[in-house]
Amino acid sequence: MQALASLCKLNFLLRVIIGLLATGCDYALTRRKEKNYAWNREKPLRITFVKILFVLARYLAFVIHIVNIVLSSIWTVKFQDNIKL
Repeated sequence: MQALASLCKLNFLLRVIIGLLATGCDYALTRRKEKNYAWNREKPLRITFVKILFVLARYLAFVIHIVNIVLSSIWTVKFQDNIKL
């Protein structure tokens, strides 16, 4: 039963890390397009509702991935004895 609990924890952490990797690849592959379309040279600091949504959707997801990995790692160690399957 302990081996199954360890496997479930590892499986969850692996899925979260794969999600972070996919998000990172998306950032790397679309950075040039983002610069051209979202931060154009005409008015780069003009704040619009669409830019606010874009920044929230793009960069908040990355922060949430990192917080999810950190918290799940901490909680896995802290509550390791209380896990029941």
